Amino acid sequence: MVFWIDRVYLARNVPIPYRAKTFNEMQRAMRAIYSRYHDPNKVKRAKAYLGLYELRQLIDHEMAFNICIENSEQHQAIWCIGRTTAVRPGSIGSVRYRPGHLQWRDCQFTTTEVPGEFTVSINFRHLKTNLTDPEKVDDSRSLLCVLKAPTADNIIFSPAIRLLVIALRRGILQDVSTVDELLSTKLRNIRVCSPFFLLLMMHNLPFID
Repeated sequence: MVFWIDRVYLARNVPIPYRAKTFNEMQRAMRAIYSRYHDPNKVKRAKAYLGLYELRQLIDHEMAFNICIENSEQHQAIWCIGRTTAVRPGSIGSVRYRPGHLQWRDCQFTTTEVPGEFTVSINFRHLKTNLTDPEKVDDSRSLLCVLKAPTADNIIFSPAIRLLVIALRRGILQDVSTVDELLSTKLRNIRVCSPFFLLLMMHNLPFID
């Protein structure tokens, strides 16, 4: 289709549209056709769900084969956030829509009555919603998710702990510099130093502070 579109435009001596625009227009057309006529050849298949067992396997595999710790810890934090909140990947680390990336200023950490338990409130400022136009981005909406501490058996799936460990490794927490201090802190709110309101996740690359 893309080949013939370029050929027709050249034959008519009309400027060829950008490839991304052509692709998006074809996607809209296919979605419109499908929504009206559906797919007569569609075969019902059992849905594949991502449970804690599968996520645990994914994390174990990542730890075994990713040689970059900074890169690996970000992957695992993203997976835990995505499974808990069910937001689209672009809401966590969008490269196309700026400033759509999840940033440290979007994360608020609080302690609980139990030492070593943490809650994180994440404000997703970039949402791709179920609007009439699937490609349209509604920048006026945001989503606030409060992620409480899981049970002790599922502590590895805690987005708060994973994000705090990333911040701790970079040395950007206020009044907290070690794991012992983090686990024994009496602070109600754990804050990130203001100069480090940087992009949290982008391009899945390791960060060097």
